[in-house]
Amino acid sequence: HNINPANASHAGVYGVRVSNGFSSTSAQATLTITAAPAIVTQPVASQNVVAGGSVTLSIVANGSGTLTYQWRKDGTNIDGATSASYAITNAAGAHNGSYSCVVSNAYGSTTSNGAILTMNQPPPPTITTQSVTQTVVTGNNVTFSVAATGTGTITYQWRKDGANIDGAIS
Repeated sequence: HNINPANASHAGVYGVRVSNGFSSTSAQATLTITAAPAIVTQPVASQNVVAGGSVTLSIVANGSGTLTYQWRKDGTNIDGATSASYAITNAAGAHNGSYSCVVSNAYGSTTSNGAILTMNQPPPPTITTQSVTQTVVTGNNVTFSVAATGTGTITYQWRKDGANIDGAIS
């Protein structure tokens, strides 16, 4: 019996009975079908990530036996990125690039499509209330203040004559 090409539905136990008026039965032979990995769900092709944010790339694959995973950035293996998903936290410009995953088993390997990550810088903060020019008499107190809104954590650094003032960060 010729099976060409074999697929998963052909797995099973085979035997033959030969007869010429009398019959003989062959020993049974088991057909096991193995398969190289196949990627069922590719990573999202293109993603924009805000700098400082996070993103998770993932794939779904199947195949015979134990599957192993190796994520790559621009064709170079990423140390420790060996599962079906790869998370990037605190994203920065250095994370820009094409990410793919090589899935392997004892019967072969396959590489996912590339997922292009692009880091977007958040817009700069907007100063909603400016500090104002003041004139004070020597010995009196003076306070400068400002209000700002924006994305993420806003930090402050007061400056005098273009140089940072140590500890003036509110």
